[in-house]
Amino acid sequence: MFDFFTHSQMTAVADPSVMFLSSPFGGRREWVGISDYIGARGTCTAFSNPTEWKHAVETSEDGVHAVVHGAAAYHALKLASETPSAFRSITLVDPDIINALPELQPCPQFYGHIKLIEEALEAEAMGELIAAAAKVINWWMGREAWAQTSATPRSKLIAAMPGLAAEWRLQSRKPLTLLDLTTVSCPVQIVTGRHAPAEIRSLMRTLRMALPDFSTCLVKSAAGASHLTDPHIVAPTTTDFIVSSDNGWHNEFGLQAAA
Repeated sequence: MFDFFTHSQMTAVADPSVMFLSSPFGGRREWVGISDYIGARGTCTAFSNPTEWKHAVETSEDGVHAVVHGAAAYHALKLASETPSAFRSITLVDPDIINALPELQPCPQFYGHIKLIEEALEAEAMGELIAAAAKVINWWMGREAWAQTSATPRSKLIAAMPGLAAEWRLQSRKPLTLLDLTTVSCPVQIVTGRHAPAEIRSLMRTLRMALPDFSTCLVKSAAGASHLTDPHIVAPTTTDFIVSSDNGWHNEFGLQAAA
């Protein structure tokens, strides 16, 4: 039915590209720990601009391993559904994509996430950026998370709120369907915390049915996004997933090391 380049047909490359994309609430430095762990086994590049990231993915000769966070998950899945051969694997860290999946929005298990987005978008549109950012952080990280956030991170989150709102609006304008997701031919893994919002865990279960090659990684002690600040927890698992998704990469690396 679908004519696309399957993962099983890909040839392993000696120096595969790993391309990170941050959410508007993140930044390129959040990937330092994971990219350091990957080390010489791949060429790691971090992006915070989706347009630049997309161009880099599309112009890669051998396909890339994408590692994306939050709302940036939309860009990876959208591009992978349109150009499956561009990806060798996709790692989604706390994917914030419910606004891109209109088929799921009526489901009661996603009500809290949809309500959050509606309220945060309304506050952002009225210029109430502090209130909007506080709603987002408290939903993802816990009720008292904003109150416990220091002044400097708060300022960055407030400044990033229009960018996050723009991402949600883009998802609504150019949504995904569950049928789109079935064309994503590379392995996909979701990484999230065991104490992340219930809606994110529900999304994991739903994507398991839609994506052909899907796995999960639950960080036992983490809430949403907090495990990114502890790369020693998630970096080994993410690296193992990338390596196993690139047939022969670890063997090639072993030959290089022996030489």
